[in-house]
Amino acid sequence: MADDKEEKPKVPDATARDKIPEWKPKIEATGTLSRNHAKMKQKFDEKQRQTDEDSRILQAALQHSKRPSASLERTDSRWRADDPGKFVVQPFAFLRLTHDAIRLSMEEILNKSKKLGSSPIAITMLKTTLGSLKVCFQTHRLVEEEGGFFDLLEKLGGKPVKSDLIELNTSALSDIEKVEASLDKASKGDHSGVTEAQQQIPELGSSFEMYLRAKEEVMMPLSPKMSDAKTISPFLDPVRKMQGKLAKHAEFIAKLLATKRPFSNVRMFVASLQSITKKDEFDAMRTGLEKSCNATDSTYWAKIQEFLA
Repeated sequence: MADDKEEKPKVPDATARDKIPEWKPKIEATGTLSRNHAKMKQKFDEKQRQTDEDSRILQAALQHSKRPSASLERTDSRWRADDPGKFVVQPFAFLRLTHDAIRLSMEEILNKSKKLGSSPIAITMLKTTLGSLKVCFQTHRLVEEEGGFFDLLEKLGGKPVKSDLIELNTSALSDIEKVEASLDKASKGDHSGVTEAQQQIPELGSSFEMYLRAKEEVMMPLSPKMSDAKTISPFLDPVRKMQGKLAKHAEFIAKLLATKRPFSNVRMFVASLQSITKKDEFDAMRTGLEKSCNATDSTYWAKIQEFLA
């Protein structure tokens, strides 16, 4: 009976393949080069360092993009950072970056005015900042009006612009004096002076901006014709006659740029200043410039030396 039984064919075990251990490379199976191995650890550490550095650069770029003037820099190539690999001294940058510093100072004054209150210290600090801007603007005016810059703009541009620019310049200085009078009143305990100053300062900012833009519309297209140091240097003659005036002006601008702009802007300003001044003039300014350039980063001045003549 048993012999009559048919043998049933063997059905392959469907799970047999799953039971076969998968092949693994010896490097993983034995752990001869695991992450703890010196060579592998070095590679992983290097990769981690690169990841950390990428993250740091990304965060720095993010913070850089949050600056109040970031949108202006993105849309206006005149204020963008220079390519560090192609540094060429631009004498005209002395004038261009002075405009940038004036805007930065005005921005600082506006921010301080919003937090003015009745604090004598806050009022004094604002008066000091405003006074520094006024001196900078007056010095810049000497360069433009008495130094012959406006005359050159008319000559190169072929149209009269001097009288209109002087009018806007005078209006901006008049607005500074109004704010100064209000702050003087506030410093004597009259709170109405604080209110007046807070109302006048935005108007002062508008006056500055109107003047700077009107001049830039004329001078920026002509800048290639004023790229030579011999063309720019004579504009400083009226300032040279005033002992220490040029040095104070340069220190004020360098500090603002070092505090609120990329290193490349500071470097360009100092290099352009050197290109349009005599050796003894520039050497006399070195100590003050070093202090201003190192205002937020003590390595700036040392790095700038690599690019000076």
